[in-house]
Amino acid sequence: MNDTRITSHTQKRPTIFVSGPSSSCDADTAGKGRALGHAIARGQAILLTGTGNGFARYVAEGAMSEGGTVIGLSPASNVEEHTSLYGLSTLYHDTIIYTGFGYAGRDMLLSRSADAMIVGSGDVAHAYDIMLLLHEKKPCGVLEGPWLLDDTLKELFTRSGRTREGMVFSPDSETLVTRILEEIRMTRMRA
Repeated sequence: MNDTRITSHTQKRPTIFVSGPSSSCDADTAGKGRALGHAIARGQAILLTGTGNGFARYVAEGAMSEGGTVIGLSPASNVEEHTSLYGLSTLYHDTIIYTGFGYAGRDMLLSRSADAMIVGSGDVAHAYDIMLLLHEKKPCGVLEGPWLLDDTLKELFTRSGRTREGMVFSPDSETLVTRILEEIRMTRMRA
């Protein structure tokens, strides 16, 4: 019998968690989100999101328009709670897993499940997500733009004297995803 199941972690498609503000975005930021989604799908990575209505929603839309796979982890216990209590959308996801763990538990699951993370249009609140992944020794990307997070993180690393090992900064989605996928390959080779 020919068994074609994936039997090794190094053979599976990479997973990239995208984080960003849940609030709505301006047209330029939404366009950057869609471009990031296109790049993730073209890179054959699986997109993981927290099912928010802001930046990650546009990334999910972009990935799906390129035929990519999008999996969402919800803080809610079920679809009713997801839409009513949390006010989250069910659009642009192939599958949504209802964790019932609230935002903090959901974020921990996203961090643990992903091979890497990319954050865009965020603020210092998203530094928590980055620190979780860096603690796990997973690559983190920052889409540079007219928002506060990219410069804040660079300054934080510079002032603290910490290296930026595993961190990738780029204003270009294609370049950022290509470099993150290379970081994932290198991380897997070291494991």
